[in-house]
Amino acid sequence: GDVLKLVQKIEDKYQSARREAQECELRRRGAKENLKKEKKKVEGLEKKSAELTYQLENERRMAEKGKREKEKV
Repeated sequence: GDVLKLVQKIEDKYQSARREAQECELRRRGAKENLKKEKKKVEGLEKKSAELTYQLENERRMAEKGKREKEKV
């Protein structure tokens, strides 16, 4: 009887460890997916930032040009 109890205890620990490993794997996959989504979001924001910086530079140049035009007149 004692051997059977011991075997059952080991089997339970093994199953528990397997479940834990599977949960860890699922969490890891979830984290990987979230990381991918976050990277895409960051790339989108960086692109938007670059576009806005470009527009701002253009507007600044136009303003400078306009100021010079007024000074000529």
